[in-house]
Order: sequence, then C-alpha cells, then structure tokens
Amino acid sequence: MTLRNFVSNTHWMHMVVPYGACKLGPTLQPPSETANRSLSSVHLMAVSINGTYLAVATPSSQIDIYNTHIMKHECSVPRYSCPPSALSIHPTTENLVIAYADQQLMEFNINQRQYTEWGRRVLKNGLHRDWLERDTPILGIRFNPSRPEDILMHDNYMFCVLDKSLPLPDDKTPLFNQITLKHLSERAQKSQAHAFKITKKFQPLMFMDLLSDGDLVLVERPISDIVANLPPPMKQKKFGT
Repeated sequence: MTLRNFVSNTHWMHMVVPYGACKLGPTLQPPSETANRSLSSVHLMAVSINGTYLAVATPSSQIDIYNTHIMKHECSVPRYSCPPSALSIHPTTENLVIAYADQQLMEFNINQRQYTEWGRRVLKNGLHRDWLERDTPILGIRFNPSRPEDILMHDNYMFCVLDKSLPLPDDKTPLFNQITLKHLSERAQKSQAHAFKITKKFQPLMFMDLLSDGDLVLVERPISDIVANLPPPMKQKKFGT
C-alpha cells in the first residue's frame, strides 16, 4: 500500500508520496467558489481511515472534502457562523463530525452530501445550555471502533463520550449527572441517562487517541510543569513605582 501524506498552505493541499525519499505529488485545488469566498489558510485536516476522503477546514468556517483517489473536490459542508475547532471522519460510516468554536456539534454524511439525521436533530433542538457555555473549545475528536455510536471528545480540561443512541438532554436535566446515576437503581439509571458522559478530573489535556487494540490514550500536563519551562516574565516598570 502506498503511504501518502498531505501538507497545506493557503487553499492548496499538496500530496507528498514517499518513494524512499519524499516526492511532491498532485495538488488539490479548492473549487472556484470556495477560493473566491475565503483567503484563509488551512488550519484543520482529517483523513478517512481508508484514505479516500480528506476534509479540509479554514478559520473562516469553510470545510471542503476531497476524494484523494481521483484527486477531485467531492463536496462542501454548509458554512457555519463560527470557525471549526476540531473535526474527524468516522472509520466505518465515513461521517464527518465537526466541533465549532461556539461548542456546536455537527455530523455530515459525506456520501449523501448532507447532514445526518442526528446532525439535523442537533440543529433543530440545540445542545444543553451548560455544554454551550463551556469556556474552552473541543480540541480533539475520535471514535470507538467497538461502539460506532460513540463520539469521543476532549478540550483542555474535559473528556466526553457522546452516545448518539441516547437522547440529548434538555436544559432541565443536569448535564454532569454521572455521580448521581451511580446511586440510582439500574432501572432509574436507564430512564435518566442521556447522551453525554463527562469527566473533568484531568490536568490540561494535550492529546487523545485510540490504539489499535482499543486502549484509550490521554496525555495531560500540569500547568505547573508547563510554566516551569517558560522563561521568567519581563518586569514592566510602571509610572510611580
């Protein structure tokens, strides 16, 4: 199997094919209407597990999807009012899951070129108020191969498993209800369970991914360790001091 890497600059995606040494391959060009709308540089990319699709996002909220087998533009996601902060393509359904800077979540069916039924339900009903009022954006999205309905997400301080098979909570339902559910009967747990399973016990999360055997890897770094490696701040002399 040929290994392919993609690098990008403003609008252009270059394929690098290693034949013992790196060699520049074909260049993916955005559709003319996309290029005319936005001059933003690419800041997010995601590739499907079989290498067929490449999703490319810009800070101006433009998300284009390319078919890397034929090196052509496949489709574009409807443009949203906020820039995306993370995106990932599901390994089995090939749906594109997008997290935006305002905490909104979207799911887009690449093959059908439209939002999924779950994504349309989110757009119609909205997400929980406490989720939308979080002050740090989603930084990473992954999927559990053994549970295709699960979406794994993290920001700087939170890890979340979103189970799409369960109902989305309304604002009257506690979003962080895992401790409460532990003290209920099994029947009561099922009646009060909702899609979000959230834990906030981490130091700043730097990275999240799944290994081939299904083990989840979370990398955290305490703030004190980060600050310890920074140079001392420059003192600013102020008037009267």
